[in-house]
Amino acid sequence: MEVNAVRDLEHQRIALVDETGKEVGKIMVYVEYGIVTLNHTQLDPSLKGTGLGIKLIDDAVAYTRENNLKINALCPYARKMLERNKERYGEDIIAKPLESSEEFF
Repeated sequence: MEVNAVRDLEHQRIALVDETGKEVGKIMVYVEYGIVTLNHTQLDPSLKGTGLGIKLIDDAVAYTRENNLKINALCPYARKMLERNKERYGEDIIAKPLESSEEFF
């Protein structure tokens, strides 16, 4: 199955769309203060285990790198994939937790 990642950041999402235009997966993203927060990943149940979910992570990482941002993975799947694939994605894009709110302002 051929799928393409389609960024729709206005609606806070990156979608996977098949060759017929049907959405088969998505990752909900929120971009603010230089951080891309990955909130939720969803894939058509019939496609689980096919490796298509990682395409969503790939595109979120690509967007992050293209825009010199950092990633905060709240989604358990996204966090697990980023941790398992440190060689693929690197650790330089991972947002570090703030010690205090003073660091932020």
